[in-house]
Amino acid sequence: MNKHTLLAAITLVSLTGCDSGSNRQQPELSEFLIASNKTVCTGLAQRSCLQVNIDGGTQVNNVFESIEGFDFEWGVTSRIQVEVSNLDNPPQDASSVSYELYSIDSQIQDPIGTEYQYQNVEVFTQTISLEEGQYRFLGDDIDCQPIDCDTIIQMADMGAIINLTFTFNGDGQIELTDWN
Repeated sequence: MNKHTLLAAITLVSLTGCDSGSNRQQPELSEFLIASNKTVCTGLAQRSCLQVNIDGGTQVNNVFESIEGFDFEWGVTSRIQVEVSNLDNPPQDASSVSYELYSIDSQIQDPIGTEYQYQNVEVFTQTISLEEGQYRFLGDDIDCQPIDCDTIIQMADMGAIINLTFTFNGDGQIELTDWN
């Protein structure tokens, strides 16, 4: 075997034979229309999920997983292109799909004062919390100024079910403005 044939064979093997350690299959490109507010989801625990319309379909899907490279902003509807990969042998408690941002096509901000309503929310420790001086709704920063969020926090894990209204203040900021 001459040197050029041997070099070509080694190059071909190195390009095709290496396993990068990833368990992803070849990704597909999908268009996601992400709503300007999240929804309350329950899996192993209560959490917030993105509300996503995929590839122009009529069904809204709750997406538990994060989209690598995409930062959700309250009050902003985003049309993005996402690489969707099926994972081979995912952990038992993990999704079999991963999402990675490919591009942002458009982002439209809701009018300041837009209300987001959540009905029949069971109050758990993470529903409304106070962490390092910052109130949070399912992990997302919120403002609790005219509302007494401490009362909701005290109701955690007592079986309370409440309705919540948040108001969009601009720049990704929401404020709890009503609950009952």
